[in-house]
Amino acid sequence: MNKVEKLEYQQEVEKYLEENQIYDLFQHLMQGLIKEKPEDPISFMISKLERPERILSYENLIAKRIFIVGPSGSRKKEKALTLAEAFNYATISVCDLLEREVSKKSELGKKIKETRARFSYGNSTSKE
Repeated sequence: MNKVEKLEYQQEVEKYLEENQIYDLFQHLMQGLIKEKPEDPISFMISKLERPERILSYENLIAKRIFIVGPSGSRKKEKALTLAEAFNYATISVCDLLEREVSKKSELGKKIKETRARFSYGNSTSKE
Protein backbone atom coordinates (compact mmCIF):
# COMPACT_ATOMS: atom_id res chain seq x y z
CA MET A 1 0.00 0.00 0.00
CA ASN A 2 1.52 3.33 -1.04
CA LYS A 3 1.30 6.57 1.00
CA VAL A 4 -1.73 7.90 -0.90
CA GLU A 5 -3.67 4.65 -0.46
CA LYS A 6 -2.71 4.52 3.19
CA LEU A 7 -3.91 8.10 3.75
CA GLU A 8 -7.19 7.44 1.93
CA TYR A 9 -7.74 4.30 4.00
CA GLN A 10 -7.05 6.17 7.25
CA GLN A 11 -9.50 8.90 6.21
CA GLU A 12 -12.18 6.29 5.46
CA VAL A 13 -11.66 4.67 8.84
CA GLU A 14 -11.74 8.05 10.58
CA LYS A 15 -14.96 9.01 8.79
CA TYR A 16 -16.60 5.69 9.70
CA LEU A 17 -15.60 6.00 13.37
CA GLU A 18 -16.90 9.55 13.62
CA GLU A 19 -20.16 8.92 11.75
CA ASN A 20 -20.95 5.97 14.00
CA GLN A 21 -19.86 7.73 17.23
CA ILE A 22 -17.34 5.01 17.98
CA TYR A 23 -14.98 7.43 19.74
CA ASP A 24 -17.80 8.63 21.99
CA LEU A 25 -18.86 5.06 22.64
CA PHE A 26 -15.37 4.01 23.74
CA GLN A 27 -14.92 7.16 25.80
CA HIS A 28 -18.17 6.54 27.69
CA LEU A 29 -17.34 2.86 28.15
CA MET A 30 -13.99 3.80 29.68
CA GLN A 31 -15.58 6.45 31.90
CA GLY A 32 -18.12 3.90 33.08
CA LEU A 33 -15.39 1.38 33.86
CA ILE A 34 -13.37 3.92 35.79
CA LYS A 35 -16.38 5.29 37.65
CA GLU A 36 -18.15 2.03 38.50
CA LYS A 37 -15.14 -0.32 38.70
CA PRO A 38 -17.21 -3.45 37.99
CA GLU A 39 -15.87 -6.81 39.15
CA ASP A 40 -16.50 -8.22 35.68
CA PRO A 41 -15.53 -5.50 33.19
CA ILE A 42 -16.25 -7.64 30.13
CA SER A 43 -19.85 -8.33 31.19
CA PHE A 44 -20.22 -4.67 32.13
CA MET A 45 -19.11 -3.53 28.67
CA ILE A 46 -21.28 -6.12 26.93
CA SER A 47 -24.34 -4.95 28.87
CA LYS A 48 -23.59 -1.34 27.91
CA LEU A 49 -22.99 -2.23 24.27
CA GLU A 50 -26.32 -4.05 24.09
CA ARG A 51 -27.96 -0.65 24.64
CA PRO A 52 -25.48 1.94 23.32
CA GLU A 53 -28.15 4.67 23.24
CA ARG A 54 -27.98 4.73 27.05
CA ILE A 55 -24.25 5.30 26.92
CA LEU A 56 -24.36 8.12 24.40
CA SER A 57 -27.67 9.79 25.20
CA TYR A 58 -26.83 11.32 28.58
CA GLU A 59 -23.66 13.09 27.45
CA ASN A 60 -24.22 13.66 23.78
CA LEU A 61 -22.93 17.25 24.02
CA ILE A 62 -26.49 18.47 24.46
CA ALA A 63 -27.76 18.83 28.00
CA LYS A 64 -31.19 17.35 28.44
CA ARG A 65 -33.37 18.72 31.23
CA ILE A 66 -36.60 17.45 32.67
CA PHE A 67 -38.45 19.56 35.22
CA ILE A 68 -40.83 17.84 37.58
CA VAL A 69 -43.23 20.09 39.44
CA GLY A 70 -46.17 19.38 41.67
CA PRO A 71 -47.69 20.05 45.06
CA SER A 72 -46.20 18.90 48.36
CA GLY A 73 -46.60 15.17 48.86
CA SER A 74 -46.79 14.34 45.13
CA ARG A 75 -43.57 12.29 45.33
CA LYS A 76 -41.70 14.50 42.84
CA LYS A 77 -38.30 13.51 44.16
CA GLU A 78 -39.07 9.77 44.02
CA LYS A 79 -40.29 10.10 40.44
CA ALA A 80 -37.28 12.19 39.46
CA LEU A 81 -34.86 9.65 40.91
CA THR A 82 -36.63 6.81 39.09
CA LEU A 83 -36.42 8.68 35.77
CA ALA A 84 -32.81 9.65 36.39
CA GLU A 85 -31.84 6.05 37.00
CA ALA A 86 -33.75 4.81 33.94
CA PHE A 87 -32.18 7.38 31.61
CA ASN A 88 -28.84 7.74 33.37
CA TYR A 89 -29.45 11.43 34.14
CA ALA A 90 -28.30 13.49 37.09
CA THR A 91 -30.85 15.01 39.45
CA ILE A 92 -30.95 18.35 41.18
CA SER A 93 -33.46 19.00 43.93
CA VAL A 94 -34.20 22.67 44.51
CA CYS A 95 -35.54 21.81 47.96
CA ASP A 96 -32.26 20.07 48.85
CA LEU A 97 -30.26 23.04 47.58
CA LEU A 98 -32.34 25.44 49.67
CA GLU A 99 -32.04 23.23 52.77
CA ARG A 100 -28.28 23.04 52.31
CA GLU A 101 -28.05 26.82 52.18
CA VAL A 102 -30.26 27.18 55.27
CA SER A 103 -28.07 24.69 57.15
CA LYS A 104 -24.99 26.85 56.39
CA LYS A 105 -26.67 29.68 58.35
CA SER A 106 -25.50 32.11 55.68
CA GLU A 107 -27.25 35.39 54.94
CA LEU A 108 -28.90 33.79 51.94
CA GLY A 109 -29.91 30.82 54.11
CA LYS A 110 -31.52 33.16 56.63
CA LYS A 111 -33.48 34.88 53.86
CA ILE A 112 -34.64 31.51 52.52
CA LYS A 113 -35.77 30.46 56.00
CA GLU A 114 -37.63 33.75 56.54
CA THR A 115 -39.35 33.49 53.17
CA ARG A 116 -40.40 29.91 53.83
CA ALA A 117 -41.80 30.87 57.21
CA ARG A 118 -43.66 33.84 55.75
CA PHE A 119 -45.29 31.79 53.02
CA SER A 120 -45.47 28.49 54.98
CA TYR A 121 -43.62 26.90 52.09
CA GLY A 122 -42.82 23.20 52.30
CA ASN A 123 -41.74 21.17 55.27
CA SER A 124 -38.40 22.68 56.24
CA THR A 125 -36.34 20.26 58.29
CA SER A 126 -34.23 23.05 59.75
CA LYS A 127 -35.21 23.97 63.35
CA GLU A 128 -33.04 27.10 63.80
